[in-house]
Amino acid sequence: MDDGYLDEAVSYDKSGPTPPKQGRSLSPRPNGSIAQPSNSFNYKSYSPKITTQNSSSINENMPTHVVDGDNVLPLTHTISFYRRQQPQTTVTPVRQVIRQPSLEEQPEAEALEEGVDKKIQALLDEVSKQQTVISQTSQALNLCYSTLEFTGSTEQVEAEKVLLLATHRRQAALHEIQRLKVEGTLRPKSTRTAGFHVEKGTLTISNVVLPLKREYARALAAAGGKGHHVICLVKCDEQVVSTQLVSTVAGSLKNLELELNIPGTIVLENVRGDFTVTFEVYCLQAQEEILPHEVKYHIHKKQGKVTPKKPKAENRMIKPPKESPAGPQAVRSPTFALIGYVVLSIQATKKKQWTLNKTPSMSPLEGTVQMTINYKPQITVKHKGFLTMFEDVSGFGAWHRRWCMLEKGVLVYWKYPDDEKKKEPINSIDLNYCATEKVGPVSREICARLNTFLIEIERDAQPQDKESLVTIRKGKKTIIRHLLSADTKEERIEWCDAFNKALAALRLSK
Repeated sequence: MDDGYLDEAVSYDKSGPTPPKQGRSLSPRPNGSIAQPSNSFNYKSYSPKITTQNSSSINENMPTHVVDGDNVLPLTHTISFYRRQQPQTTVTPVRQVIRQPSLEEQPEAEALEEGVDKKIQALLDEVSKQQTVISQTSQALNLCYSTLEFTGSTEQVEAEKVLLLATHRRQAALHEIQRLKVEGTLRPKSTRTAGFHVEKGTLTISNVVLPLKREYARALAAAGGKGHHVICLVKCDEQVVSTQLVSTVAGSLKNLELELNIPGTIVLENVRGDFTVTFEVYCLQAQEEILPHEVKYHIHKKQGKVTPKKPKAENRMIKPPKESPAGPQAVRSPTFALIGYVVLSIQATKKKQWTLNKTPSMSPLEGTVQMTINYKPQITVKHKGFLTMFEDVSGFGAWHRRWCMLEKGVLVYWKYPDDEKKKEPINSIDLNYCATEKVGPVSREICARLNTFLIEIERDAQPQDKESLVTIRKGKKTIIRHLLSADTKEERIEWCDAFNKALAALRLSK
């Protein structure tokens, strides 16, 4: 059998075509039966039998009448009719959201507009008032200049002062009215403090000293008498305040008067922290009075002998032929001349001496002014709420929940809200000594508690100060750290904003 296979393999010609493959025949089983192919994977198509029912038979079974008591009512429409009236496709309802303007914003805008209108009306009343003062003062000055007895008198100088002050107050009110109409806001727009909360306060100017030129003092001492009347005006928005009227007086040649001291204190209320104040100096040439007080006001003393009447040629009470160049009802301009000014701001409050601008060469002043400026803000920030405070208890940290109130730059706290009106506060934190530049959330390295912010108070070191969880020694200074935690993120933001506003107002006065 092996030889037959070998002969067949040798006789096979490789160059010929490949013989066709033979189909696999079913091999007989040992028991003689032949294997049959499996039919287990043959699928049969199956379609369910649907029995259709005639629609006419359905309609026949439907009721056509309804019995209502003794009445038999026919059915106008069937249930299928109503079902066919409904839309076949389900439409998703669309919600329409109509946004209306906030009811809270409208009153604020209306209140702002109403406040502007009220201030404009008040300024218009001020303009009318000052116009009346100018008219009356002008008539008084016309009388002074038309009569010899009041020429160069104290009354004339006082009238000139009133006219100067009324003229500048009227002009300041008109400027403020124009600004309100253009900007439409009570607070002037400033690029320096845009987006920042600015508190109002009280501005005080005192100890005003005007140095005089040495040549002027020598000439005045040699001539004798009075030299010039000097007055200062302080302007801020619509406010115009004047100092007392002072005069340069001749001194001795050995002891020259080289300084002109202006007494009194100038106070401006409701001044914003970003204020711009103008300090102006005016002067008027002094004149000697011609007549004494008794003669000027026709005061006759009771004497035994009657003073004989002097002839008209020697009478000094004669009026000049012309009363006023523009008539008795003419409105006059101030005779005081500007001899220098300086612009003040919050950054210049620490200075003691300023240089006057636009000082004329013939001015009796040296060109500088010395004064003391103090600005005290009115801190209106007030906030209340619960805060959880970190405290050092025998070397261990503990958190205590307190009822806190921030007012006038000081944080005071109690254990319960009811204790606010019944008990003294447990302690207080004065923000005047706060070393924190900006209050905000602390890093997790300092405190891992959520909604926690830090306030550091710096004070002089004391011998009993020791390093602890809340106390840090830095040379001659000691820093007390106050960790405060709010209940929610929103409350933490509100507290931080309140602290930052209070700190910004306090730093203006430092």
